[in-house]
This record gives sequence, structure tokens and C-alpha cells, in this order.
Amino acid sequence: MELVSSSRPRVTLWRLTNTRYIYADARFAEVLNQAVEPPGSFRTVMRSEMVAKPGLEHVQDFGDITVQTNAQGPMALLEFTDALPRVGLYSNWRIEDDPTALKTLSSRAFDPHKTVVLSQTTPITQTPENPDANPGTAKITKYEPKDLMVETNAKASTILLLNDKFDPNWSVSVDHKPAELLRCNYIMRGVFVPPGAHTVEFHFQPPLKFLYISIAAFVLGIILTARVIYARFWGDPDPPSRNNHKWRGPTPAPAW
Repeated sequence: MELVSSSRPRVTLWRLTNTRYIYADARFAEVLNQAVEPPGSFRTVMRSEMVAKPGLEHVQDFGDITVQTNAQGPMALLEFTDALPRVGLYSNWRIEDDPTALKTLSSRAFDPHKTVVLSQTTPITQTPENPDANPGTAKITKYEPKDLMVETNAKASTILLLNDKFDPNWSVSVDHKPAELLRCNYIMRGVFVPPGAHTVEFHFQPPLKFLYISIAAFVLGIILTARVIYARFWGDPDPPSRNNHKWRGPTPAPAW
């Protein structure tokens, strides 16, 4: 029972962060299914075992180990079917400060599949028109490290939740028009989307100061490299050094 209770916060975190696959002890699936609502949200995708790599008789570290499928193996790849999708629309939302948001998100009474929590640091003036309405659909059509595009078909005023870490250096546009980036579920990104079909694009642009620092470091590296090359091929072949000046003792006093 204690193991089940300690697993609940972990399961909540996995659900909110779109953690869909977990590699663990095969017996862990039963424990997790007792800790999660609805029960049975974890299913075994594949059983496996860890063995030494071909050609090795003795295992010295993890680099000598590989994984192979085994229907009776002690390890398993588990799928968490109740994890939030990577992207989704919400017709119901609430605005809370960070301490309250953390309590809400960790509450067993809160359903993150139906409601999204917006931060007070990125508030919006819109209120839910119909919290119980079918919000519509959202589909990722482009996914790159600094550029992500989502096609939405909202049936009501909605919040598009992207389960990817919030950073103020991300910008967002709806139908190629700048929109306000929202901080959702404490650490995720989102944007308000009106009814209808829309194209939403998230783009990451770090501050220019980081570009200047990178350029300065690159130029400094070229200067230092050039200096080393010059000293190696065209410098003084016998530069003066302390070793070239031997100490000859104190200067003798003049004879009177």
C-alpha cells in the first residue's frame, strides 16, 4: 500500500508531461495500475532482459550490456495510455497563481484532460464560453527543434496546450498573426485559439546577446589560433628567457 501511495505523485507527473513509455521492472505495471485512475492505464508493450553484448564473457560496466526481447524477461516497456497528448484543445480553463496551480495539478479531483490551468503571469481576458463543449481537434504538422506548427479545428473558444516546456524566448502566431504565449499547467506552453480552423506556429528565437557572445568567442578563437601559428613558424627562434641569463653572483666591490 505504501508503494502504491508513493507512486501516485509520479504518475501525475507522467500524465502532465506527456510521458507515454516507461522502461521498468515488469512487476511495476501491477503497482502502477493500482495507483492510477482509471485503473489499468498501464499496459505491457514488450518484455525483455539485459544480457552481455555478443562476444563478451564478463560484464564490467553498462557499456557491456544490451537489451533483447524475452516474453518471460524481468524488464518491460510499459505504455501509459492516460498520458496527456502532445498537443490538444481545451474549452475550459482557469487562471491561478503558481502555488495554487501546483495544488490544483496534484489534486486527485482535478482532471487535466478537461481543464487547463493558466498562470497569472500570462493571463488572458477571455473566459470559457462553454466549459463542457467539445473543443475540437489539433494536429502537429511540423516539428523541428525551434519551429513547430499545429493545425487546429476549434469548435469553440479554446486554449491550445502544447506539452513542451515554457520559455519566454518562444513566440507564437495564429494564422501568421502574433499572439500571446501562455504558460499552462505551470511549465507548459499554450495560446488562445478562437473557433474555426487555424494554423498555429511556435518559433524559438534566443536573445541577440547570446549570438554576440558566440561571435566574440569565435573571433577570439581565431585570434588565439593565428597567434599560436605565427609563434610556431615565424616567431623568434631563440627568444630570450630567464634560462639565458645565468646568475653570476654579487658584483665585487671596487678596490681602493
